[in-house]
Amino acid sequence: MTVGTLLILGLLTGLAALIGALLNLNFLLSGSLGLNPLMLTLSLLIFAAAAVAGWWGLDGWLWVRRVRLPAPEHAS
Repeated sequence: MTVGTLLILGLLTGLAALIGALLNLNFLLSGSLGLNPLMLTLSLLIFAAAAVAGWWGLDGWLWVRRVRLPAPEHAS
């Protein structure tokens, strides 16, 4: 439940996707099929794209607050 909440909120996206992938791998190795192979693939794709996926959720908001990016200059 925590992994799903973190992924929906976009908070710690890469870590939540990695933990979700490990949970799905455990279900897969126990012999339970169903949607687990698809979910494992999707969670690994989210983990691979975590740098981009973090811009849309709370990760992006916290990153801007932490880094304090300078304001863009306007061309005159």
